[in-house]
Amino acid sequence: MRVQAGTFTTSSTFNNVQIDSGTTLVSDGSTINVSGNWTNNGGTFTPAAGTSELNGGGARRWGGTAASQSFNSFTVNKGGGALTGGGSTATLTIGGNLTLTAGIRLRRAPQPPSMWPSAWANNGGTFNAGSGHGQFSTAGRPQTISGTPANHLQ
Repeated sequence: MRVQAGTFTTSSTFNNVQIDSGTTLVSDGSTINVSGNWTNNGGTFTPAAGTSELNGGGARRWGGTAASQSFNSFTVNKGGGALTGGGSTATLTIGGNLTLTAGIRLRRAPQPPSMWPSAWANNGGTFNAGSGHGQFSTAGRPQTISGTPANHLQ
């Protein structure tokens, strides 16, 4: 699904999602399922109270030309493969819960698998890694892990 003009409101199931510059994708408050790649090329995504779920097997990418992207709750529910951040997107903000399931590796290219190279802040949501894992490492660069007193990692 590609948003090329105007505003599109939905929560459905898509292969790939691309939000072009000057356009808006709005969640209707339920779940947007994406089995392919998520690309924001300078548009606006309004997550409402819904969940964005990246699923499907194999390697997938989130990124685009947007410097940062925001989601309410974000779920990675894949049969395997890495979810790699790329393009100009350096910040992924999740306002609700982050849930990773079975064997997921999050990485920001060109980091090695399972490395989270940015600061980690949990401000009240729940991080549940399931049977996945992550390594909080920045290869010698400083990293911040922070949040409000209500946060926790499981």
